[in-house]
Amino acid sequence: MQDDDDENDTLPLFLKERLEQLGLDPDTYGPYILPLLAVTKSSGDDDGVDQDEWDSVMELLQASSETHSDDDQVWIDLRSNIFQAQQERQQQWQEQQDAQKRKAEAALQREIQAEREITQQAAQLEARANEQGKDMKKEQDEGRKALLQRFAYETPDDEDTDDKDNGGETQTPVAAPSTNKPTGPTKREEQQKTAAAKKDKLRLKEERRKRATKGERKR
Repeated sequence: MQDDDDENDTLPLFLKERLEQLGLDPDTYGPYILPLLAVTKSSGDDDGVDQDEWDSVMELLQASSETHSDDDQVWIDLRSNIFQAQQERQQQWQEQQDAQKRKAEAALQREIQAEREITQQAAQLEARANEQGKDMKKEQDEGRKALLQRFAYETPDDEDTDDKDNGGETQTPVAAPSTNKPTGPTKREEQQKTAAAKKDKLRLKEERRKRATKGERKR
């Protein structure tokens, strides 16, 4: 005799032992009791039990017993013991359900925590990448600014070689006069000197061009 709903159920074993003690075959009379226990298990309490049906089953068991048919108290105790075992089984089943529920909730909380940590790590990596991007942009901007400042104070030479006019004379640019100061020229003075030298170069170049033009006309 075995309850198919729960292989670990101890109630069928208890019922088998008690029926044998009362001189009854568990395989023959157990099926009369188990359906009543199934009703009790599904309802969760004794309210779903048909008392008249229980009375009928107890009378059948008492009449079928060859050793305790005349002892009414034995059958009253049997019914009480069956109800108590059923309540213990119901409590055990409820505890198992609660434990499974707590286990499932704990697993869910671990999953939520893991997802939260992954999200936080992703946000930190993104913020770090953005910060590094800002630093790189700042360095690039500073580099461009330095180059602009450098070329703002430096003027490249207009020609790598000296120009020669049609007469074969080589003209040397006249450098702008400079003043010697104990502390050396300032950046502004250097800039002015470079601009003056460039202006002299342009002027000499223009004069050579005019002389060359006049020579062509004379020919």
